[in-house]
Amino acid sequence: MILSDIRFCLLKSYVFGFLNAVGAASLLSKYRVNDREVALLTFHRVSDEPDPLWPPMPVATFRKMIEFLARNTTVMALQDLWKIEQYPDKPLICLTFDDGYMDFYENALPILKHYGLPCLHSICPGLIDDGGTTWTQVVNAYIHQHPGAQLTLPDGHIFLISAQPKEQDFLAVMGVLYKLSHAVRSPFINKLKNALRKPPVGRLMEWDEIRACQLAGVEIGSHSLWHSHLPTIDNEAVLRDEIAGSRRRIFEELGEYPSVFAFPSGFYDNHSLRLVLESGYRIALLCEDMVFQHRPLGADEFSVFTRINVANGSFHEEKLRTLGFHQRAKRLLRGKPYVSDVDALVLQS
Repeated sequence: MILSDIRFCLLKSYVFGFLNAVGAASLLSKYRVNDREVALLTFHRVSDEPDPLWPPMPVATFRKMIEFLARNTTVMALQDLWKIEQYPDKPLICLTFDDGYMDFYENALPILKHYGLPCLHSICPGLIDDGGTTWTQVVNAYIHQHPGAQLTLPDGHIFLISAQPKEQDFLAVMGVLYKLSHAVRSPFINKLKNALRKPPVGRLMEWDEIRACQLAGVEIGSHSLWHSHLPTIDNEAVLRDEIAGSRRRIFEELGEYPSVFAFPSGFYDNHSLRLVLESGYRIALLCEDMVFQHRPLGADEFSVFTRINVANGSFHEEKLRTLGFHQRAKRLLRGKPYVSDVDALVLQS
């Protein structure tokens, strides 16, 4: 980590520590309740395993987060949201996890069970069957294992990987790859996968662990079949397999059809959203980093919800993120909305 990065981290730590010390969390909680805001939090990896390009949330930080949420918020199962008519006296929160990492089963689930908190975990059945991992983790692993190398991307862009690869390298490459069509990107990812010297970090759960999660009360959703970037898939059959096929595959293994579809990386378009509805899902999850206002929902109503990604910051920062600090700051500084228009999204579908 270079000196400027260290200074920035220290500054953030001081700022969020100060905000917590002066009672910002209490004030934000009151705003949440007064405005009837619902926050769906998204977690990915919970592990002490080092990954400089996409750092997991440390186990101790996650434990502090869950303890805080259990004491200071109302954590509900996503499927129970439409059952409540009156907003509770504490901020309303739903916990969601994506990708199906083994460290959820090993590290996160025991903590959730200890505090009795429900959650949703959206998985990619194709990756589980294949014993692989997400294509984004393949990119991560390639960059990490090839420091200082030149990487020629499919669009002809030549990217020089840092001698000490960092998160910015990963994000820069991903920014290019996300813009490519699925047909162009997939062969390139396979090429990177074949060039790996060892498997990517963060292996996924197998079906036995997922069944154990289900028995423990974890709701299982779909995160597509292969974690593909859905809006870039031109082949209709492939797209339908990602959405409807993943639902069927989960049913084959777990005996229940998932009611929730979480778009990989939050990317969607109107066509893929409509296919989610047509495939029998009741809820589609995005990653717009916004909350939405609670309202009664019909039992058979198709709903589209936005989520807030809980990243790898300090406990003090992520605590305030869950209560809306970052979203409100963006609204003030950039004019960005922090409450999503869920009804408009449903109408678009």
